[in-house]
Amino acid sequence: MKLIGSNLTHFNTAIAAADAVPLAMPDARGNFALYASTAQLHGEQVQFENRNGIENVGFWDRPGDWVSWKVNFAQVGSFDVTAMVAAAAGSSEFTLEVAGQKLDVEVPAGTDWDTYAPVKCGTLTIDKPGQYDLSIRPRDAATWRAINMTSVHLERMRP
Repeated sequence: MKLIGSNLTHFNTAIAAADAVPLAMPDARGNFALYASTAQLHGEQVQFENRNGIENVGFWDRPGDWVSWKVNFAQVGSFDVTAMVAAAAGSSEFTLEVAGQKLDVEVPAGTDWDTYAPVKCGTLTIDKPGQYDLSIRPRDAATWRAINMTSVHLERMRP
């Protein structure tokens, strides 16, 4: 969010910035699609980009950079999690975290920055409805290799 104007001394920018964070809601089947364009970016270099018409989180070279989404889990349940990733720099690993759970995810090396492949992250269980931050961070600074990511999908598992 960019604020411009000549008299902003009474404008609370902290509230405006917090209000600007999109909240991911489930579709009619209870599934979530978290897209790069709605991610919060944390760090010095990671950024949004559009490569050949596909929006993604790119320039994710630094192991201190990370991304997150605010997700509204209105119902309890388990979810299979998949990320769409391109890893031209070689195989890498990240940790996906939400509601106190961590999934360590291996990303296989890809052929280029524009060929995205589904990477199975594992299963998450939400035991209490509410709004949670879902974050993705490099697992280990020493082994981090840059990735591009278009989306993360949480598919509700049926009992």
